[in-house]
Amino acid sequence: MLHSFSPAPIFTQFYNDPLPVIGVALLEKWNRDYVLRLLISLKLATQHSSTTEAHELITKLLNFLPNDKPSKYGPVDRSILTNKTVILKIICDLLAIPANKNIDTDLGNAFYQDVLVTILIYNEHQFQNTGIGKVKQNLAHADIWKIGFMQNLNAENEGTYRRIGGIKQLLYLQFLKSEFGDAYEEFEKGVVEYTGFPSMQDIILLFVNLVVEYDRVVKRSVPLVVIGPTDNSYSLLHKLELVVDASSGSIRAEVPQLVTAPFLKLMDNKIYLLGTSDFDLITTKSWDFYLVKNKLFQKVLPKVGDIHALKGEWGKKYYESFLGLKILKSLEKNGIRVLESDDKNLPDATIIVNEKDVYVIEMKSNAMDHKVTSAQDISGFRRFIDDKFATGSKGVPQLNRNIEFLSKNADTAYGLKKPTKKLRVFPVIIYTEPHLTKQAVNDYINTVAPTISAELANCFHSVEKVTLIPMDFFLDNIGLLQKDRHVLRNLIRKYHLFVSRTKDSYAKTNRHFDYFAAMVSFESWSVGKDGMYREDQMVVFDTLRKIFELK
Repeated sequence: MLHSFSPAPIFTQFYNDPLPVIGVALLEKWNRDYVLRLLISLKLATQHSSTTEAHELITKLLNFLPNDKPSKYGPVDRSILTNKTVILKIICDLLAIPANKNIDTDLGNAFYQDVLVTILIYNEHQFQNTGIGKVKQNLAHADIWKIGFMQNLNAENEGTYRRIGGIKQLLYLQFLKSEFGDAYEEFEKGVVEYTGFPSMQDIILLFVNLVVEYDRVVKRSVPLVVIGPTDNSYSLLHKLELVVDASSGSIRAEVPQLVTAPFLKLMDNKIYLLGTSDFDLITTKSWDFYLVKNKLFQKVLPKVGDIHALKGEWGKKYYESFLGLKILKSLEKNGIRVLESDDKNLPDATIIVNEKDVYVIEMKSNAMDHKVTSAQDISGFRRFIDDKFATGSKGVPQLNRNIEFLSKNADTAYGLKKPTKKLRVFPVIIYTEPHLTKQAVNDYINTVAPTISAELANCFHSVEKVTLIPMDFFLDNIGLLQKDRHVLRNLIRKYHLFVSRTKDSYAKTNRHFDYFAAMVSFESWSVGKDGMYREDQMVVFDTLRKIFELK
């Protein structure tokens, strides 16, 4: 979805003192659980504010900013305090020190000021100077990624799970049933006995109900989702290994741990929800990891001993054949053909519209190591893109080979009767790794990846630039794509035209705003275009139910 790069307030904007060393020294004198509960509330409020107006709690805290030392960078945006990564870092550092059990409940202005100043200090260390906004002749893709990593911008956001997260869980269950056949019943029995859930569907309901509860409390002045020991989900969340237990005192926790286990147990023995924005990650990648780790796949997949083996197994069977091909095959009707790969020369999928528009598609389920993002490893991110999508043997080089094969075998392999000179070719990579939705990834790939020769390009009417499109785009918008056979073509063309024109504008003006705008991903740019991501959720569910024959 669309992200904005809004500056968070930092310490030296408001104080003349040197920037303090990062740490929670100001918070040590306060009751640790009081501080943690406020930080958790701020985490929920920050998630809410990222999609709507400023939350009341954030506004309250920002009102403690000094009035006599205005920002030297201009007026402060009173709707932005920080992001989830900064809050989680503070929580981790606070959990690492001995718990102050001070029972003083007189939390006056000093308490809120100490929390605010701590956040400002962490903000400044997190959002280090990148050169963005300064006079610089040329920006590069890495500049955009650096800002993105600092702000933790990727596709793992609340909207992803909220719109189709529950549906994707149902689709995965449907896949497992079809894949395991008669053995599925035994597999499900093993999972429910191990976890304590009545059925696999109840696991889906757990997360759906937590989102409902989040919606119920988030607009409160101090939002908290609290789960007590008598709640049915209390023991289930523990069994799913989604709880970070800080009830006994200090513990060592890392930000990635709080992302994949977003429930914190405090010294009152209650569990606090840290947010719902990563539920899509938890119910897909983390769920598979959980099943493999606890050997719950062992009877039905005896050769799958680790998560990497499962990814290899599911890459072709689940992401490509079950999800990708079924969703694309649903586009078939008079004038639209969808071809599957022959595992030799044809791409993973080919969509042919009116025997003229040819979408050459490769599907990629490659997942990036979470350490790349947690360490803000720009070089590691670039290597992942290069190796899997741009300059290795896969991704764009594959598409180039597919296009060359098409030029020589349009009639025999594709059944196309029109001369290749009349064909319009649209090379597409459908991906599942959410970090590829970051700004500048699509443009980077089109910049560094090998291109087809002019001679090969001249064989066709036109060959569009490579477009990266997430699998979720097709799941969320398939109903709209079914209604209008030309909408995908039009979106791809308009997207690349927008990128080209905005890059031209940047070349003339050197306005960094233009460069940021030009680096937009296809998914982010497409939101709202021709109704994309705007269809009613129940309509989306009903469409997917029919395609995948959900019962």
